[in-house]
Amino acid sequence: MVELLLKEIFLIGFFSLFESLQTLFWGTFGLIDLQTFQIYKKHTFTMFIGLLMYGVYSSIMIIVLLNMLIAMMSNTYQYIAVCISLKIY
Repeated sequence: MVELLLKEIFLIGFFSLFESLQTLFWGTFGLIDLQTFQIYKKHTFTMFIGLLMYGVYSSIMIIVLLNMLIAMMSNTYQYIAVCISLKIY
């Protein structure tokens, strides 16, 4: 009984493709706990690879979000520069 409950708790984050994508989406906002990556049985290599992939995913997401912020700020600056040159406020 206890083992079944532990299996259900540990499979919540990555039970299916949809659950995996949902876990990664909420992980972008920092709402995922590292307990989500615990595996029911001792598979240290699998846990290491999973945590490594999650770390790489998080790093890439930070870079992408910073790149989007820079692009939006650049676009806003160009829009303001054009409006000032045309004297449209």
